Amino acid sequence: MKPTKYIDITLKCPSPRAANVVARNLHSCFTTIKDFNYAIAMPTRMGENYSFDVIRVFTSSDSAVIRFLQQFNKDNTIIISDIETVPDDYEGDLVQYRYFNVGSPKNDRKPGKPMWNRRKAMATLLHYFVYISGSNGNVFSKHFEVIASHGNLGGFEPNSYGMALSSKPFFLPHFFLT
Repeated sequence: MKPTKYIDITLKCPSPRAANVVARNLHSCFTTIKDFNYAIAMPTRMGENYSFDVIRVFTSSDSAVIRFLQQFNKDNTIIISDIETVPDDYEGDLVQYRYFNVGSPKNDRKPGKPMWNRRKAMATLLHYFVYISGSNGNVFSKHFEVIASHGNLGGFEPNSYGMALSSKPFFLPHFFLT
């Protein structure tokens, strides 16, 4: 399946905190709905950095979008766009939002923890969303790196946060906001 349908979730009062609430809601939906894949994108305006104002949700069909909208916790802080269609023969700018795992310092066995320190330093340059565990209440971050490319769309198999993994890479259409 290809990511051929999408909707934009626009935050009325954009901020990292508001985007975190939406990202947590998305994760909840993605883990509940098992029969469809959903991927997220953080679109920008041409030449601008991500400003936490829009989160785009890609999936493979109208029925997947409708199922998502039935599950998604909507409130008055967001605006949800109409369903948009990616052209069947789309060839153009692509983007990958790849989950970046910082890991734990316990995993770095070398004295001084050089690998963990390097990954931690790199993560400070990346965007992230803050999540709260439903099982134990712990707060944790999911960093992501943005990788640009050009070409045709392929299949997609995102994780439960809607991101690509290094072991399961995929690209989404890179449509800029207007």
